[in-house]
Amino acid sequence: MERNASTSNALLLRLARILILCLIIATAAEFLLANYRHIFVYNKDAYPELDPAAHTAETPNEDGSYFLKTDGSLLYTDVPGGLYSVTFEIGYVLDTVTDTLPAPTVRVITTDPRTTWQSDGFITVATEQIRVGEGGNFARVTVYASTVRETTGNLMLSFSDLKSDVMIRSVRLNASPKWNFSAPRVFLIAFLIFLPFALSVTGLSAERYDPQSKRHRYGIRTAVLFTVLIALLFCACFLPATEAIPYPLSGAVRYYQPYVQQFDAFMKGQLHLDVPVSDEMLNLENPYDYDAREDASPMWDRAYYDGKYYSYFGVTPILLVYFPYYLLTGALPGDSFVMGFFLLISAIFIPLTVLKWVDLHEKKRIPLPLLWLAAVTAFIGSMMLLLARGVTPFYYIATMAGNAFLSLFLFLLLKAAEQNTLRDRCFFYVLAGLAYALLLHARLNIALLAAFLVVPYLVFRVLKHRREEEAATAPETVQPTKEASETECTEQAAEADAAPEEAEENTPTPTAKPAEQPLREPLAKRLRAWFAPPKEILFSLLALGIPVAVAFVAIFLLNHLRFGSILEFGTSYQLTVSDIRYNTLSPADLFPALYHYFFQPLSTSPYFPFFSLQRLSANDYGHYVYVDTGLGLGSLSLMKIFLLSPVVYAVKSRTRYEKVLLSALLLGLVTLALMNFSLGGVIFRYTADLTSLASIGAVCLTLALYGAFCGDTATAQTKKLANAAVTIFFLASTVTALLLSVSANANLTKYAAETFIAIRDFFTFR
Repeated sequence: MERNASTSNALLLRLARILILCLIIATAAEFLLANYRHIFVYNKDAYPELDPAAHTAETPNEDGSYFLKTDGSLLYTDVPGGLYSVTFEIGYVLDTVTDTLPAPTVRVITTDPRTTWQSDGFITVATEQIRVGEGGNFARVTVYASTVRETTGNLMLSFSDLKSDVMIRSVRLNASPKWNFSAPRVFLIAFLIFLPFALSVTGLSAERYDPQSKRHRYGIRTAVLFTVLIALLFCACFLPATEAIPYPLSGAVRYYQPYVQQFDAFMKGQLHLDVPVSDEMLNLENPYDYDAREDASPMWDRAYYDGKYYSYFGVTPILLVYFPYYLLTGALPGDSFVMGFFLLISAIFIPLTVLKWVDLHEKKRIPLPLLWLAAVTAFIGSMMLLLARGVTPFYYIATMAGNAFLSLFLFLLLKAAEQNTLRDRCFFYVLAGLAYALLLHARLNIALLAAFLVVPYLVFRVLKHRREEEAATAPETVQPTKEASETECTEQAAEADAAPEEAEENTPTPTAKPAEQPLREPLAKRLRAWFAPPKEILFSLLALGIPVAVAFVAIFLLNHLRFGSILEFGTSYQLTVSDIRYNTLSPADLFPALYHYFFQPLSTSPYFPFFSLQRLSANDYGHYVYVDTGLGLGSLSLMKIFLLSPVVYAVKSRTRYEKVLLSALLLGLVTLALMNFSLGGVIFRYTADLTSLASIGAVCLTLALYGAFCGDTATAQTKKLANAAVTIFFLASTVTALLLSVSANANLTKYAAETFIAIRDFFTFR
């Protein structure tokens, strides 16, 4: 007892020493990194403070301030070389500008002629987002130049998105930089340094996850709690607050988003939207021609068929969110509430899917901290946070709902696979079928992608005898039934034929002449041994298939009632930028689709958030293609692990099922990318059809590779190096995805300038 207490005290003392050392290192780094310009770069003699009044082209007020009209600019001429920084105070002229909303994001573009000034061009050297003072107050702003050159030229401060006229005062050029110290940053750096040492000292970094251990199971699920907290914090800080919508609607139906319009139609007992169609629209020969209907007061991005408007968006959000919300409150939810609802579902079931996959397939190969980080990385790497910030939210609600129920569907399938009894498996198959039904009625594209994984699952987990190791992963408290025991008895005979490469792996190399092998069993007998009992197959397929079949019947009936065809989902009659009926699936689009959906790079800059979306187009694809800001999966750090996919096929310790599943995943991603490109075009919300499943697959692939190379025969040094490499990979993937999720360009909602500044300053060392 005394020895244990002494050991614990020694461990605590060692951890305390490490923590103190980490705090000292972080404090030193803060002084050096946060003030490196002040210490190593800034030279008061080389960059003397300039008198703004001697260079301004504007006439200042008596107190030296300047009035600027909305979206105005302030010009300085003949500014000597060596410009380092511009400091000023800015506030609204009217004291009454005190909106309850935060001040708008204002881009201050500092420009000078350091490269092309001879042609009178102004080159942006720094772009900042600031807060403008309200209610008579002023906000102080410092803009740092990205480079310092010795060319004399002009300088301009440009402003946009202002609510009203502003006053600028106290302008200083090359003001001495102030010392900067951030206590939160010090503690974060200290924690990040301390954590790996603490895990190593306590032995947790080497402790392998055991799904049979309650302590491990409950501990690892704190990752789910963490992702939920991240999702809630993101909604609070980055999604605009939207109020509930009173119902009955107070305004004209045509001015609401499609989900609200469809809810209203259902409440009125009809399928078409309660929006009148103009006579000009009714008389058009081709209403899907953008130019032809320009003066016909058409609705935008609705389906138009037989003189009526329809919504082509799936009904899952209406049935699952809008109707329950209305029954509870008498109003309809705002867009941010709906987006947050589906974001939370993803935050719960994406990490749970990863954890359940590890329960079934990794067999105590993964260290606890690494698995915890993997579960978090899967959610953040899914880019659901970025998707939640899409402008015109109804476009993104469909994709978010689809990804949410995709993760739920995958989790339930894995949950069913670990059950010992047929009754329990069928229960989870029914739930999985319902999840797929909701997925189908939320986003058809994602449902198609999920189908690629369902096929190998059915072959290896429903039609085939259940593997012995799967039964071993079931909770210890569950007693196998007689039926399950009989099933297990036949598995060993079937295993030798079904997965010879796995059997051969554990067979020692003979040193003497092998014994005479018995005659191979007849094919019919081997097939009977390979397949599960017919009763199991029948009940499993019915449990999973009936909810899915009902969902298909419902969607076909809905299509027939609206558009006269069970296979017409309304997209052919979409009123958008082009006539969608001319969009056809073409193999010639494969290479452009691969580029835009897998290889299109992100835009990078030296300024926070360092990564952003960009619009790229080759301009000629042989037909019209809608192109907007997007990203390729390969531009995300996490997805680069797919480049190592061929390694899995060469690793004997990975099962045939896992290899087939990986092939199905890759084929599904490419197929859906081609379909989205040919039938839709390019924008990041189309790529988001792929990101959740790709993120789950990338994390599971990383863990599979780790488990393959860090088995029982691996040396301790190999395990340490692999552990460090995978940890760094997951951390880099998480940070990159988070930074991209708070980017400020493209079709993304703007968030409060205070939030932007706080995060920017946290990541900026000046």
